[in-house]
Amino acid sequence: MSKTPSRVGAKATMLVCMFSLTCYAGSTVVSDTAAFFTSVEERAGKMTSAFVFPETMEALVKEVHSLGDVTLTDYNSMLATPTEGTLAEVEMKLKEVIQKQKMIAANQITLRKKLEEAEDYFERAKQEPQVIDSRDRIVKVIDYVKPAYVEIRRVHNDVKAKVDIKKMQALRNKLEKRIKELKEKPKPRQEEQIQSNNTENSKELEGSKLKAQPISSSDALQEGSASKAEGETQ
Repeated sequence: MSKTPSRVGAKATMLVCMFSLTCYAGSTVVSDTAAFFTSVEERAGKMTSAFVFPETMEALVKEVHSLGDVTLTDYNSMLATPTEGTLAEVEMKLKEVIQKQKMIAANQITLRKKLEEAEDYFERAKQEPQVIDSRDRIVKVIDYVKPAYVEIRRVHNDVKAKVDIKKMQALRNKLEKRIKELKEKPKPRQEEQIQSNNTENSKELEGSKLKAQPISSSDALQEGSASKAEGETQ
């Protein structure tokens, strides 16, 4: 029994519909895939356009914290240096103080440079558009640059306020003065020799004074009496 024209037409229509749906689905998948890669490329482009990333600012803050702690530790230990001791001990302390003084000055210069770097980031971040961070989030550069800049400035100002250059120089001057005093001070043997010489000189001076004194009449009579008594006895 042959198929009727109506049934053939129905099947043909169904096939056309299925083909159309398949084409539509395929084009939709292609469009979505293309859109996905386009979005990734755009976000990657935005990420590379950012001049500084959160990780960079975090590392900068950690570096400044470490530098500030070291500087204040060296400064406090330096001021606690005693100025007493033997000549060798005081000379060693002076060398340590000078070394710490140089390190503190170098650290302060480095802190200033780090602050200037953060200030530059902060000024540029004010004009930076939204970017994509490493966690695929849309953020503004200013949102992570400003807090870092504020913290770096705080550490810099704190160190600058606590480190007193005049106190460091005063300590150094005291140590140098103490070394000079110890070098000029006579050694124990020299002191003994000086005391011995002084004693001998005193005795000689007393002896010379006694010889130089005139003999009184009473003393002369006593000496004469003594001489007569010695003659009679003989």
